[in-house]
Formats: sequence, structure tokens, C-alpha cells
Amino acid sequence: MKTLLADRIAGVILFVIGGLAVFEAIRLYPLHIGRSIVGDETFIGFLGVALMILGGLFIFVFKPQGDKQAEFPTGELRKRMLLVTGLLFAYWVLLQVIGYTASTFIIGLGLFRTMGAYGWLRCSVFAAMLTVVYYVLFVVWLQSPFPEPSIGILL
Repeated sequence: MKTLLADRIAGVILFVIGGLAVFEAIRLYPLHIGRSIVGDETFIGFLGVALMILGGLFIFVFKPQGDKQAEFPTGELRKRMLLVTGLLFAYWVLLQVIGYTASTFIIGLGLFRTMGAYGWLRCSVFAAMLTVVYYVLFVVWLQSPFPEPSIGILL
């Protein structure tokens, strides 16, 4: 079976982007501080090598299993996909309005209900657990700055 032209084009694009990432990693290597061999450029270099390998696989190895037409979701699946997308946009907006903790709980509740089809009690428990774990991970441990609620300014 022949490799499709689209797969080869994608492979070439991945290979070029991977090569650029490896080039950037090599360029950044002398700039890192310290005696360790691992620096800021390490992840970029690994990512570049992975992209080059994947590009090579697309160019020379991967063969399509058959010419299948994509099927777009209908009915309940389409409704769930659109709802999840809407919830993610709502999270983006709510982060600025009510802050990290409340918006994470609310959107987590909606996502667990939509994707998992659990009952409200189980969704509430899962959303609370998710919020606590993410709060401890990002705010307490990693000390990441998150938006403060702007609604407090209005009150």
C-alpha cells in the first residue's frame, strides 16, 4: 500500500519543525548556567528529536489502512462535544470574574456531569477533589499566580 502524499507532506513539516527545535537547543546550550548537562534547552532538544523521528515515520514507514471517510458526530455525542467546548470557554471567562478556585469547581462539576454522566453528588465530590488537588499542586506547591476574582472589586 502506498504512503499518501498528505502523510509525506505532514512528515516533512514535522521533520523540519523538529530540526528547527534541535537547532535552537544547540544554540541555547552555551547559555545555560551551572555545571549540569541539563538546562533550558533540554526539553526543546528532546521535543525536536521526537518530532524528527515522528516525521521520518510519516515519510517512510506509516501506511494508511484504507481510505476511510471521516464521520462527523451526530445526536448526543455532538451535543456533549459542543457542551464541553462551551464549558472550556466559560472557564476562560470565569477565571477572570470569580477567580481560580470557584471557577475550577464549577467547570469541573459541569465537565464531570457532561463527560462522565455521573449523578450530581458524585460530580460534586469529584469536582471538589479536583479543585483541592489542583489548588495544592499549582497554588501551594508551585506557587503559580492565578487571577484573583474581579467580582470582589465590584462589591
